[in-house]
Amino acid sequence: MSLLTGSVIATIIGLLAVGALALWAFEEYEEAEDNVELVERVGERARVTTGGVVGGFGSLAVVVTSIMVTIGRELAMAGGELAPLLKAAPALTGEILLGVLAYLQIKGYVPLQAWQLGAIVIAVVIVTIVARYGTSAASRQGA
Repeated sequence: MSLLTGSVIATIIGLLAVGALALWAFEEYEEAEDNVELVERVGERARVTTGGVVGGFGSLAVVVTSIMVTIGRELAMAGGELAPLLKAAPALTGEILLGVLAYLQIKGYVPLQAWQLGAIVIAVVIVTIVARYGTSAASRQGA
C-alpha cells in the first residue's frame, strides 16, 4: 500500500500510461492481423507519443547547457580583461577583493571570524607589496 501513497504524481502518471496503452491496444486490435503486429503498432504509437516529450527535454537540456557555456565563456573573457589590472594596480585589486569578501561576510555568505579576516588582510598586504616592489633577488637583478 505504501507504493500508492508514496508519490501521488507517480501513481497518476502510471495510471495514465497504462490507460493509454490499453486504449491503443483496443484501437489497434481490429486492424492487426496477429499479436506481433498488435504489439508493434502499440509500441510505435508509444514511441511517437513519448518521443516528443523526450525530444523536448533533450532540446531543453541542450539550450540550458549552451546558455551556461556562454555565460562561462563571457566570465572567462571578463577575467581575461581584468588580469592586466592585477599586475598594474595590485593594491586596488587587493582592496576590491577585501571589499567583496567583507560584503559577503556581512551578508552571511562567508562565515569569517575577525582574526580570519585580519589574516586575509595581512596576506593581501604582503602579496601587494611583493607584486608592487618584487622580491629582493628580483630587485638586485634589475639594478
